[in-house]
Formats: sequence, structure tokens, C-alpha cells
Amino acid sequence: METSRELSRKAFVAAVLFESSLAGGALILGGLTEVAVFASFRFDFAAAGIGVIATLPPVLFLFVFQRTDFAPLRRIRKALDDVLVPMFRHSTRDELLALALVAGVSEELLFRGWMQTWLTPTAGPVAALAVTSIAFGLVHAVTPAYAVLAAFIGLYLGGLQLYTGNLLAPIVTHALYDFVAFLVLLRAPGPAAGDD
Repeated sequence: METSRELSRKAFVAAVLFESSLAGGALILGGLTEVAVFASFRFDFAAAGIGVIATLPPVLFLFVFQRTDFAPLRRIRKALDDVLVPMFRHSTRDELLALALVAGVSEELLFRGWMQTWLTPTAGPVAALAVTSIAFGLVHAVTPAYAVLAAFIGLYLGGLQLYTGNLLAPIVTHALYDFVAFLVLLRAPGPAAGDD
């Protein structure tokens, strides 16, 4: 019989492979559509700093999310407690950091590096941002409310990309937020009795 640690290790490997496939998909789609997904990526301390600072609002929301009694957000918490927490509860901090980095890089390459960049010349920056954010929300549709919440996060990350002109900023924000969220969600006590 597998231990909880072994199950978390397998979940980590599967999640890293899945997230990495998104980066591969971004590169393939970029090649097929002649979009250089890394075109706006530059190592730049200012963009990295903006990415770190931009993590603060979603992290503050995370702490509100953990304490609210608003029914749609409670349902998201329950879905995460039922699915995410059991899979990753026994992951190490290093694994959580690695997964957050892979997710931040891969998802930003796909959604901001490829999709938003690809749509912008024909749809314009606002429509490209909107469509990309909706797509981002739909692929994160753990619950309907989570899809809406993720779409707003996608809007935020896409706006960050537009503001800085550097893919590094949303990558930093995404990865750092995911790491903090993993730590908060996985180390927090389970759902209270009666949560639905």
C-alpha cells in the first residue's frame, strides 16, 4: 500500500509533466502561428520587482478567501480541500516551489506569451486580453466561481504583461502567488464541519 508521501510525490511528478506540456504546447503553437512566445521575455530587475510587488493584491485576496463565508468562495475552498489538498498535502516545500515555478512559466508562456500575443495584431490588445483571460478562466474551472475568479486573475496577469511589456513580470507574479497559495492551502486546517 502506498504511503501518503508516495501519493504526493506521484501527484507532483504528474503535475510537473502536465504543466511542462503546456510550455511545449506554447512553443508548438508559436511555431505554427509564427509567434515568438519569448519575444517579450527579458531578464530585468525592474520587471521582476514589479512582478514581486504585483503578487501582493492576489495574496491579500487569498487571505480574505480563506476566511470568507461567501458561498461561491466556500465551494471553491471545498473543491480545493477535496482535490488539491489530499494530492499535495505531503509534498515538500521544494516540490511546491518547483511546481509553482513550472506552472508560472508554462501557463504564462501559453496564455500571455502565445495566445495574447497571437490575438493582439488582429483583435487589438483589449480584446486579446479579454479572450485570453476567459480562456485562462475556463481551463481553471474547478467550479463555476473558480473559473470566474481565474479569469480575473488572467486579466490581472495579462494587464501586467501589457503594462511592463515583459513576460517576466506575470511569470514572477504567477509563480510566487502559486507558491504562497500552496503553502497556505496545504498547511491550513481542513474544512470546518458543515462547509458545503
